[in-house]
Amino acid sequence: MKADTTRSTFKSAKHYNGVRMQQGRVQLDADWNEQVDITGHRVETETVDVVGRCGAPIHDSGFHVVGSANDLTGEEKALVENKNPPALQPGDLLISGGRYYVDGILCENEQITAYTGQPDLPDLQAVTQAGTYLAYVDVWSRHVTALEDPAIREVALGGPDTATRSRNVWQVKLSRVGDVNLAATCSSVFTSWNTEIAAGTGKLAARAAVSAPSNNPCIVAPGAGYRRLENQHYRVEVHDAGALNGATFKWSRDNGSIVTKWESQDVDKLTVSSIGRDRVLSFGSGQWVELLDDTCELLARPGTLVQLVKAEGNVLTINPATATGPVDIASFPRNPKVRRWDMTALLKPTNMNWLDLEDGVQVHFIAGTYKTGDYWLIPARTATADVEWPIDPATSQPATQLPFGIQHHYCRLAVLKFDSTKKWTATDCRDIFPPLTELTSFFYVGGDGQEAMPDLTQPNVLTPLAQPLEAGVANGQWPVAGATVRFTVTKGNGQLQGGVSTVKVATGVGGIASCIWSLGSSPNSQQVEAVLLNDDGNPVNIPIHFTANLSVADQVAYNPGQCDSLSGKKTVQAALDELSSLASLFPVSGDNQSGGAGQVLLDPLVVVASSQCGPADGMTVVFTVKPGNGTVKLQPAGPAATSVSVLTGPQGAASCIWTLGPSPGTQVVEAVLQPNASHATVPPTVVRFTAQVAGLRQEPGFHVTGIFIDPTASPASPGPLQNDMNLPVPLFRNGLQIECDAGVDKRSIANKPVCFVTLEVPFFDPPQQVSIMVGFHPLILDGTLTFGATIGPGGTVAPDSDPRKILWTPTRQTSDFIERLLDSLKGTNIRRLLARLTLKGNFIWAEANPSLFLDGEVFGTPPASRLQRPSGDGIRGGNLEMWFWLVSSSTAGGPNP
Repeated sequence: MKADTTRSTFKSAKHYNGVRMQQGRVQLDADWNEQVDITGHRVETETVDVVGRCGAPIHDSGFHVVGSANDLTGEEKALVENKNPPALQPGDLLISGGRYYVDGILCENEQITAYTGQPDLPDLQAVTQAGTYLAYVDVWSRHVTALEDPAIREVALGGPDTATRSRNVWQVKLSRVGDVNLAATCSSVFTSWNTEIAAGTGKLAARAAVSAPSNNPCIVAPGAGYRRLENQHYRVEVHDAGALNGATFKWSRDNGSIVTKWESQDVDKLTVSSIGRDRVLSFGSGQWVELLDDTCELLARPGTLVQLVKAEGNVLTINPATATGPVDIASFPRNPKVRRWDMTALLKPTNMNWLDLEDGVQVHFIAGTYKTGDYWLIPARTATADVEWPIDPATSQPATQLPFGIQHHYCRLAVLKFDSTKKWTATDCRDIFPPLTELTSFFYVGGDGQEAMPDLTQPNVLTPLAQPLEAGVANGQWPVAGATVRFTVTKGNGQLQGGVSTVKVATGVGGIASCIWSLGSSPNSQQVEAVLLNDDGNPVNIPIHFTANLSVADQVAYNPGQCDSLSGKKTVQAALDELSSLASLFPVSGDNQSGGAGQVLLDPLVVVASSQCGPADGMTVVFTVKPGNGTVKLQPAGPAATSVSVLTGPQGAASCIWTLGPSPGTQVVEAVLQPNASHATVPPTVVRFTAQVAGLRQEPGFHVTGIFIDPTASPASPGPLQNDMNLPVPLFRNGLQIECDAGVDKRSIANKPVCFVTLEVPFFDPPQQVSIMVGFHPLILDGTLTFGATIGPGGTVAPDSDPRKILWTPTRQTSDFIERLLDSLKGTNIRRLLARLTLKGNFIWAEANPSLFLDGEVFGTPPASRLQRPSGDGIRGGNLEMWFWLVSSSTAGGPNP
């Protein structure tokens, strides 16, 4: 601050909070200025503590840097400061009107302005180079005198100036930090910008000259101490920026306050408003002056130093040959002026030695960077013959100090992209703050994130949550009672307390408003919004959202892991649905049968498909013949093939008929369950059926080819004896003729228990009553065997020499017993008696070959009265077993219905 001051006394470390006047005392400028500095320090520190280093008030936020007025917010557009924005040329920007605080310093922009039209940053040009730019504000304090602002001067005093002013200067600047594709945010580190705004690191120390002490205490060594007769306020200021060996310095014994307005020029004659009040405070020949204007000061540029030839009246004559720059007044268009400096030449220190200014005042500089305009103030006092300068307690020498000013303060405003189409895109970096009176907080207390399990069988029934929704209102640490909070269901068909979708609740003495929420049937995730209302019923603050979920399986995550059958199922519900539909195949019957080559197995092959939910209807089962060359078919009369597809029925069952192939040994049919749209499959999905086929050449035998009764009987008699048929006793009397495909050795059957007929006789309890039957008693019937005979007409036995025929005939007593027994049963529900014919094949051998046994095993095929002929299953030996029913003569013969 280049004012005519005695000294600058404010030191924040002293913690002074005011300057107190005393009666009858001298008034000093330093006291007044210290009070101003104390107040300013308090205000700026307090503002930083409240606002932070940078911040804009939310209702009048300024310094929004945008490429177009359309990019301002609605609230910013409504501000009077932003009405009538200026037209922009390509590459220019707008700086919105309003306020901003930088390190506690108030910056005000009364009218929205163009970047190139800033009042305190002249000569700016629009941007032409594409790239990424950082917009920032540079804030500093400028000293203003009546030369810069004539309104300061009180004309009633006849012209003298009085006090000066300090003015906050803000300048919005751009720093190119990279190309247009640079990934940059408001918090990015920009090394080039940090270097650009870095303060100088150079320091200065000052002292009064010292000399070797004299042995005589009454003698002061020549040249020691400050020797001028007047108190002075020295100012040392950087002229040309640079390092220690490149920077230049100028100094003034009057704080650079000798300055005059430059009004016109005639070659080397400069007409000024005044050359000073007296000989001391005026311009004179041989002095160095600085030609400058507001542009130099605002852009931190040094003016032109030139030496005066003489000063007469209001004319200063300069020596252009000594000038360090232009001397034409046209080069200083903005308020040109002339300032006096008192050095005989610019200081150009190349080391850290002490340099003499004048009359015992010495300074020295240390290595570092120095910036144009940086300055130090050194009060020199005749009373002490010394200068006022702090002492370093560590060395007891004058302390080296950073410049006293100019102090610059910076804040980021925006990160901007400027592309080749001359278009700007901006990211706002300003910090916005509300007034203290609007800091009522609205916050979540409890009730969010709950889950409730619905009754899915009653979708119209609401599901209440266990805990209420709670929102709090506070002013600082104090709860606000009676504030209105509105709860509204914003997602889902749930309801709040009272069966409504929106409700207003007042906060209690604890500042909490709460309500009850019951979830609807959908969707699974539902939401309630809570907003704080002002007295007019309008929302304030940011709303609170409460979310609750129906606890259903399709909202619970599931990881199938290594389970391939559940691959892609990401919820528990999907996994359960899939598990419940996973069908497997299980055997029911038909496995491990045996038979002869080409024989149709008695038992069909039956499988069942089932899932966790029960039988799997409508699934396809493929039966395929594996080894054996057999065939399968769906129905007895259906086409045969090596593979057949069968759909499962309502009980999940599927079956087929298997005809064995000619190959002896083990034959296999494989049933495979196929997946469909309704059911996937999991093991077991394959069922294997096996059957044993005896090879005739490996296990030879002879066989029963037929069993006959009286061929001359009535037409109602079927002739051949059929399994499960009704046989009248008169026909039974004639006997049963058994025919084989080989002669039977009589020794193996005569008088042996190997060919017999068994009768199932009813048993009653008590035996005297026929009303309570408790079971059947097997009775082996008495009969005779005749070899090589045939039943003749009327039941006669015709001689026959064929050894392949065996005739079994019941005795007369046996036949009579059976008829009497049937007659005795007429009062009961028993109308027939079960008889069984048995031939023990393991003990009956062929006449021609004793090692050839009867393979008598027979198999029933549909219908039940049909027997497979000839007998045998290809396995050595085997009994012939069949049954028929004995009835009285009045009962018709034939198969059992």
